[in-house]
Amino acid sequence: MPEQSNEREVKSKRQRWRKAAIVLAGVAAVGIASIFARYRGLIFPVRIGSGSMAEQLLGPHYRVVCGDCRFVFRCGLDVEARLGVTTCPNCGYRRNELADSQLVQGEQVLIDRWAYWNQTPLRGNLVAFVDPTNDKKLAVKRIVGFPNERLRISEGELWINGELQRKDLQAAKEVAVLVHDDSFRHVASDDLPMRWRDPADAGGWNVIESGFEYAPERNGTASGTGWLAYHHWRCYSSPADRAEEVPIADNYGYNQGLSRELNQVTDVWLSLRSSLQADTSLTLLIHDGRESFRFVLSMAARKVELRRGGKVVEEASLPNISVGIPVELECGILDRQLFLQVRGAEVIWQRYEPHPETERIPRPDPIQIGVTSSERVTVTNLQVFRDIYYLERVGRASEETTLGADAYFVIGDNVPLSVDSRYWPKVGLSQKQLLGKVLKRK
Repeated sequence: MPEQSNEREVKSKRQRWRKAAIVLAGVAAVGIASIFARYRGLIFPVRIGSGSMAEQLLGPHYRVVCGDCRFVFRCGLDVEARLGVTTCPNCGYRRNELADSQLVQGEQVLIDRWAYWNQTPLRGNLVAFVDPTNDKKLAVKRIVGFPNERLRISEGELWINGELQRKDLQAAKEVAVLVHDDSFRHVASDDLPMRWRDPADAGGWNVIESGFEYAPERNGTASGTGWLAYHHWRCYSSPADRAEEVPIADNYGYNQGLSRELNQVTDVWLSLRSSLQADTSLTLLIHDGRESFRFVLSMAARKVELRRGGKVVEEASLPNISVGIPVELECGILDRQLFLQVRGAEVIWQRYEPHPETERIPRPDPIQIGVTSSERVTVTNLQVFRDIYYLERVGRASEETTLGADAYFVIGDNVPLSVDSRYWPKVGLSQKQLLGKVLKRK
């Protein structure tokens, strides 16, 4: 009998331990779930669920390789592409079919929950917060307005307290849109012209695999300068001729199924590599729809001139460039600023105001390259970018918004698709609403 009693007692103790273990496991599970919910994105990555931040952060999309130029572009699922085909934003080829095999999940990001505990956010930060229109979802946008500021959007630009908000080049590159990459040229249609070509058809240029080579012995111009001009095509779904030349617009290749009126963009810049010779003079011309500006790089004089019309408005020393060795150059117009960078270092950065009496007429060939040299010069890796074009809320064009003492104005990089401070009843987010800074996973 005592042995049976001991056996029952042992079984009872085991049952009590099992129950206790189950209860503890349940408590632990609840605790872990609570921690996960609170710190989602801190340890565990969060997946982007929409295209409102494309191309900086991508939601679910199709990864498409153009059937003509082989350029890789993304087509979001937010708006269904018509007839299951897409148009290449690089070359305008219109018969790129969509297939399930091209589907890609949204990118994953981390949220730095401590970023704003002892410091305030910075303009341009990507921030996460609970979506004001759906408290079960997290949202990601970019901060563009600070507390107590007066904010207005007009003609694609952002105005803060009555002043144009001017970005530096690093901030601009985060929201920039690649317009054309000459490394991906159309090959399927022989009857189409080159996107970069001599406007006078005077010869002097050889087409090479990654760009162009200036051959002075072939130049038939009296000035001895060979010119290349970029010609822009619409590169979106349209019944018009594929190679019809139009001004650069605020088109997003990501938004293939979105139908809206496009806006012309004149804040554009050029990135390239060039091998300059000892006597080379390289001219980079940018047109803002009203007038042209020229950056003239002289290897012989080792200087750079910025010319507005026929007048030199700024001079700078040309950084040490090795003869015949390709060097990276970037130049263009950004928020009424003219800039030139050599090997990533700023050489010229000048603000300017457009002539108010001159009508703005954007042109389809806003960028040209001129070369004067006794030896051959190459220009390769030609890329054209455009700046972000901000859109006002329909019915609130040029309306100024005054932010509260603890209110941040946020906008998505994919401006036409994003629902953000422009549309919320309460436009601003308080700092307490900001869950943290968004970090891209490497």
